[in-house]
Amino acid sequence: MNDGLLSPHWYRVAKLRPRLHSHIEIHRHDYRGLIWYLLEDTTTGRNHRFNPAAYQFIGLLDGNNNVQAIHQQICDQLDDFAPGQEEIIQLLGQLHAADLIQTNILTNTEELFERKAQQKRSKLKQRFSNPVIQKVPLWDPEEFLNKHFNKVRWLFSFPVAIGWFLLIIYTLSQATINWSQINEHFTINALSPYNLLIVFLLYPVIKFLHELGHAFSAKLEGGEVHEMGINFMVFMPIPYVNVSTATHFRSKYKRMLVSAAGILVESFLAAIGLLLFLAAEPGLIQDIGFNIFMIGGISSLFFNGNPLLKYDGYYILADALGIPNLYQRSSQYWRYLFQHYLFGLKSVDSPTNAPGEPFWFIFFSIFSFIYRLAVLWFIMVMVTEKFFFLGIVLGIWLVGMQILLPLLKALHYIFSSPLLKQKRNRAILSSSAIISMLIAIFGFFPIPSYTLAEGVVWQPDEAQIKAQHDGFAGSLLVKNNQVIEEGTQVIQLMDPFLQTQAKISQAKVSELEGQYRSKRFDNQVEASIIKEAIKVAESEAKYLQEKTASMSIIAFKSGQILLPYASDLPGRFVKQGELLGYILDKQPPTIRLAVKQDNIGQLRQKIVDIKIRLANDLYTEYPAEIIRQAPEATNQLPSEALSTKGGGEFIISPGHKDPLYSLEKTFQVDLKFDPKQNKTPLGTRAYVRINHGGEPLATKWYRRIRQVFLRQFNV
Repeated sequence: MNDGLLSPHWYRVAKLRPRLHSHIEIHRHDYRGLIWYLLEDTTTGRNHRFNPAAYQFIGLLDGNNNVQAIHQQICDQLDDFAPGQEEIIQLLGQLHAADLIQTNILTNTEELFERKAQQKRSKLKQRFSNPVIQKVPLWDPEEFLNKHFNKVRWLFSFPVAIGWFLLIIYTLSQATINWSQINEHFTINALSPYNLLIVFLLYPVIKFLHELGHAFSAKLEGGEVHEMGINFMVFMPIPYVNVSTATHFRSKYKRMLVSAAGILVESFLAAIGLLLFLAAEPGLIQDIGFNIFMIGGISSLFFNGNPLLKYDGYYILADALGIPNLYQRSSQYWRYLFQHYLFGLKSVDSPTNAPGEPFWFIFFSIFSFIYRLAVLWFIMVMVTEKFFFLGIVLGIWLVGMQILLPLLKALHYIFSSPLLKQKRNRAILSSSAIISMLIAIFGFFPIPSYTLAEGVVWQPDEAQIKAQHDGFAGSLLVKNNQVIEEGTQVIQLMDPFLQTQAKISQAKVSELEGQYRSKRFDNQVEASIIKEAIKVAESEAKYLQEKTASMSIIAFKSGQILLPYASDLPGRFVKQGELLGYILDKQPPTIRLAVKQDNIGQLRQKIVDIKIRLANDLYTEYPAEIIRQAPEATNQLPSEALSTKGGGEFIISPGHKDPLYSLEKTFQVDLKFDPKQNKTPLGTRAYVRINHGGEPLATKWYRRIRQVFLRQFNV
């Protein structure tokens, strides 16, 4: 027989004849092999879940029998497994508080008004607890959905599902193949006012189609949809629809379809948008396609389809796992762990109902909390860039509501909860120990700190053979791979126009000298003018003569000459500064890195060791050391291999004539290393890990946050 079989308060409820309200509907669900009953309040849309034992009592509430008779009937049926009087009283209290039952006693009108007022206060509190999202209901779409459902029913057929799947697979392959083009377009255009206007106009339309997907899928099972409106997410109007009716569907797969319908619509639109972007010429059509792809893709990946946020993906996951109210019960499970194991409260009950649930409670609660903070931080930074004061307010709300308020509630519980009356000292000591441990781990315990960068195998400037002037390459004056001495002429460039200019300027000097000789005795004034003109002409002739001399490319050091495209050079036009080859000596090559500005400060402060791996031998690690650091940042990349076009991470400025001009400034750092037996080709990509030793997480996080504020807001 259960504890609390007899209760001193039983006389208060024994003669009541409760019955369920007429607007209450009951649905039977199977969660992880356990049967639960869902009571739906059709007037408010709220749902209440009860186990079979509670439902056995609820199912007998017909208004004809009193509580005493119903309890006696259950005792006769279940014997020792029957619920006690105290449990029946608690259950009646829950049903009454949820406004699910009415009794033969006149209802307290004052209590009804107070209950409605409490519900309004709860909604108002919920609205202000998250100012980033505000919901405004506008329309009952039930009639519209009934009118047009038969026109779209075919979209939920098996052939359409196969076609959708094949389209997504093909689009993913195209996205992979053209990722550099997508990434470049995003970096250059994403935050431009023109592009933001397109996003602002497209986003509500795409979201409206998303919500229609939810609504029509709910109609497949005869569900009713009576609320549609606008969510203001970060001040952008986004349509929403209330399909809570799907909660009552007995099949979890049909519930999952309703939750996934919006994602299916958006991913289809994203696929069409990407194909349009790849097919169209640069212009408005291409930009529209790109933004449809980005809105549908980003929304599905990071928001609606992500189960760590309470959107579509969360409900899909909860139904797939068979764990309803996963978010709330995860928090309850952590509370149970603290109360039961840390504070020593053995009387508290675990919220778990089936094997396997504890793992999902712990996993989901940890990762959802971290991801939620990351998303809110990203939104705060984006808003602060455009509206500084409003962003600061959101930042204060983020810290207050997501971090400080839960901590204050926990402290209030520890110091004032009646449940901890006999265990308060243990609760305070254990909580203090955990807080001290967390402070030690995050604030003092060193975590490995390192910088990752990419570079290329490089030769010093004096070992590089570069064209000093534009011109056509003549025949090679040395053989490729030949050992030469410093000062040896390698290639003779030809520029007929420059050579003609040089001859003309020299002839002009000779002509002016002849005029000067003929006039210096007859006309002194004219002779002096000609003499000044001779000086100008001689200066011009000297300049052109030097440029003509620079057409001869010579070696600045001794060594073995390497011309990668020797056979293609003769007769080819080369530009000034173009790299034509190298001069190799017995000295090992260097590696030139492109280091981001965020990492250069740490690079200059503390380095424990540097390890590199070469692209032609990723399994061998080489030690290295810094031999040179550029004092200032530059947009010039050392090699195209470090750009997105060459497989790197830096995006080249599309409007710049220099093919190595990056959008992001970097610091160039040269490393010395010994390749040993590895005959490393010049230009080989190098992956570098610079170890800075140990650093507490708090210090690392502070530095990163500080860099964000410096980069985004210059404060």
